[in-house]
Amino acid sequence: MQNKYKNSDIIWITFLLLQPFIDMIALYSNRLPSLIRGGFLLFAIIYLFSQKKARLYILLICLYGCIHLAVLVLQKAPLSLSSEISYFIKTIYLPIVFLYAKNKFRTTNYVNMILINQVVINLVMIIAGLTQTGKRTYDMLAKQGHTGWFFSGNELSVILLMGLAMILLKLITTKNNKHTFWLFALLLVHISNMLTVGTKVSLFSIFILVSITTLLTFIKPANLKLSAALLTLFLIIYFVYPYTPAGHNTQRLVNEPSTSEDINQDPDQVFDQMLSGRRDFLMTNIKQYQTAPLTMKAFGLGYGGLYKEQPKLVEMDVFDWFIGFGFLGMMLLCYPFIVLIVNIIPNLHWRYCKASTILLLAIFLSAGSAFIAGHVLSAPAVSIYLTLLLVIFNQRYQDEKKLLIITTMYPTNKTPSFGIFIKNHVEKIKNYPIKVDILAIKNHKMDKLNVIVKYTVWLIRFCLILLFKAESYQVVHAHYVFPSGLLGQVIKRIYGTRLIVTAHGGDIDKMPKKHRLIAVSIKRILTNADHIVVVGEKLKQVLNKKYKIAHNKLTVLNMGVNRSVFKPGSKTHARKKLNLPQDKIIVLFVGNLIKAKGLEELVKACESLTDQHHLECHLIGANKEPIFFEQLLKSTKMKIHHHKATVQTQIATWLQAADIFVLPSHMEGFGLAALEAMATHTPVVGTDVGGLAYLLADEAGLIVPPHQPQALGDAINKLIQDQALRERLIKNGEEKANQYDQDKVIAKLIQLYGYKELVK
Repeated sequence: MQNKYKNSDIIWITFLLLQPFIDMIALYSNRLPSLIRGGFLLFAIIYLFSQKKARLYILLICLYGCIHLAVLVLQKAPLSLSSEISYFIKTIYLPIVFLYAKNKFRTTNYVNMILINQVVINLVMIIAGLTQTGKRTYDMLAKQGHTGWFFSGNELSVILLMGLAMILLKLITTKNNKHTFWLFALLLVHISNMLTVGTKVSLFSIFILVSITTLLTFIKPANLKLSAALLTLFLIIYFVYPYTPAGHNTQRLVNEPSTSEDINQDPDQVFDQMLSGRRDFLMTNIKQYQTAPLTMKAFGLGYGGLYKEQPKLVEMDVFDWFIGFGFLGMMLLCYPFIVLIVNIIPNLHWRYCKASTILLLAIFLSAGSAFIAGHVLSAPAVSIYLTLLLVIFNQRYQDEKKLLIITTMYPTNKTPSFGIFIKNHVEKIKNYPIKVDILAIKNHKMDKLNVIVKYTVWLIRFCLILLFKAESYQVVHAHYVFPSGLLGQVIKRIYGTRLIVTAHGGDIDKMPKKHRLIAVSIKRILTNADHIVVVGEKLKQVLNKKYKIAHNKLTVLNMGVNRSVFKPGSKTHARKKLNLPQDKIIVLFVGNLIKAKGLEELVKACESLTDQHHLECHLIGANKEPIFFEQLLKSTKMKIHHHKATVQTQIATWLQAADIFVLPSHMEGFGLAALEAMATHTPVVGTDVGGLAYLLADEAGLIVPPHQPQALGDAINKLIQDQALRERLIKNGEEKANQYDQDKVIAKLIQLYGYKELVK
């Protein structure tokens, strides 16, 4: 444990360690325990309200509570308002304390605290047994067992169940022989006291937990000494339990149907026996719920349902929750645990097999007890231990670094180039111990119907992530300031998550012009983001001057080039592979086939050179402006070879086959395709726009003004004729490719995420 704690931590530790003593006081008077637990609940609510992650949930719980009580006041008679408030407070205790506990201490601290409390409980049980001052578990004289100085047998049984799981967990994970000895001694005393309580829950949980733990000890790495000890213990329990209160009470239940008439009893009677006579109350409450008005179905029938004389719970917690608080209340109460399940299930792995299995068993047995016997979910004395079990289980996976990437572009098999640069980053990030989730639009079609459908689906997926997974991410990385950055900003505001936004160029140049509200949103997103990545130096200057973003909040980090894919290769071999002529000059363009990419100028430039050179012009990319492109092809007598967007390995082969790569864009955030050409040792001609101009600086490529086909043609012609110039461009381009190696870019990005320890 830490040497120094904050005041809230001291209160939490003290409160946990006081649990057995609070439970003993409850045997004589429930007033002081209620005041202590109620006071801590209020403290936890105030604390959580100060935390971004939990504030909205606290507000919703409070809002629901007000509406729930208002509905009961208006529609329920008779009504005991004090009982309703008390029941509501006891019920919200579990989710509130769970949220409070989640980020307080590490797993070992909670396990140790539970063990300390179990030692206290076991000592009390022993003293009560020796002095014969223990409270009887059952009022029926025919049943045996006592609960020591604790009030409820069912509650104590579940607490001991969870304590047994922690003892076994500690026993199979410790490597200290002295600790093993004392833990085994505690285990013997603990099991003896569980059998003394005399409930079915105690007996069945002993057999299940001890038998499964024994089997686990045989799994590699096996502990044969412990296996033998646990197996021996299991056999002793099996032969001894009939002579214990738990065995006596269970055998009495089994032996009751002794006549032939009893043997053939109705299944409903068997079911009622299993539920300890609760069936009638359950059926009555279900009928009451079915006939209740819609407002009560939504907000609940309250404590004991619509009773006529005295309220009585079914004592099956799940049904009591649903009937008492309605379907809206049930969803709200279960929400923190649904989030826990959604985040843990995908991350379960067998390396945690032994410990996780014991924890899961304890949780399932506790949940089973809540379902069948009650006294768990709405019993603060028990629910606090269930909270700790859930937190311990959650913390086993909480250390995993989790990243959410939000983007409006991501490739598929049908559209392999659609946002391929983002996928490249994701694949590289996955080489680090980081769990990456992607919220992406993969449909590139831009007709009205497709736009409505794809953005609607995207937003629905975002809402589900926001509800159930967003809390688990330490970092959200939004590609494109709007609209991706807007979704990232929502997660940041609710959960305080670190937000990184990458501005690619078009989102800054074009998007603000579409609507005034978009422009306002972009400014707000840029201001609120923790850090902004820009793909070029020019873009950095724009954000600094236009949006007043400080230089220390901006990092120039282009998408980088994958040197394992884009590398020099044999031109002859590449042309053979692509069925291209060996004797012609190949001018290549790769990118979206749109007007803004300067394709008109490129076609005119190539056409002007056909009289001087045997030249072919090849365009590779997605045809996003079909009308424009069709008119472009008709406007020239030269044959333009156009190819669909393809996978990166194929693009690399095309670049190896080309003599010159041309990127005549009217605006360009960075110009990744030009960098990929440099990496394959293909000389580049590009326009003096955006980040492309910076990329081609220092004679890494030839730079021409945009919108000028004559200047573009002259540059292409110059490269064709000047071999020395081509060699200089190739040499300088190789240096740029090394500078912007994707591995180096990703390492810098990982540091921006805040995971500096992962970068060597």
